[in-house]
Amino acid sequence: MRWVLDAIAVLTLIGLVAAVMMHQRTVAGREALVERTITDLRRLELEIKYRAVTQGTELNELGWPVTVSAGWFEDPPRNRLVTAGRVWVEVAGEADANLLHPTVRMTVDDNLAGFWYNPFQGIVRARVPVMVSDSDATALYNRINGTSLGSLLEVESGEPRRAPTGLGKATGRVQTADADDSP
Repeated sequence: MRWVLDAIAVLTLIGLVAAVMMHQRTVAGREALVERTITDLRRLELEIKYRAVTQGTELNELGWPVTVSAGWFEDPPRNRLVTAGRVWVEVAGEADANLLHPTVRMTVDDNLAGFWYNPFQGIVRARVPVMVSDSDATALYNRINGTSLGSLLEVESGEPRRAPTGLGKATGRVQTADADDSP
């Protein structure tokens, strides 16, 4: 009987060690996705600023690119925290010109893009997946986007800002760009 209890204790200990190792692997994998999304967001921001400065694409009256094209990249940036197969970048319209953040900051359905770009502000934001709590989702959103929102439901606005240099022509054209766009 003693050996049965010893065997149960050993199996329980092995199970606990395996569970801890699996949890650590899951956390490390999630952390890698977060870091890659932050890197891809920064690549997207830098390319938008580059296009604004060099006037390498159609610019609005504030000097920001009117849209974003996946053709600008050999390997387009991706929000790795959301499911694949969705629209790549959502471009804000004139009604949202003063927004610093998308009105919906979580990918609550497959129709929302992983990235949001406001061509009136020159701002790009990465949406986050739906999470168990607002505080967890807000912390992740703030970490990825370098912001300090108190809640994802918080409303924040700002004034349009000019691109780093130069002025482009006004177009008034707003469109979404997905991964299959050509330059």
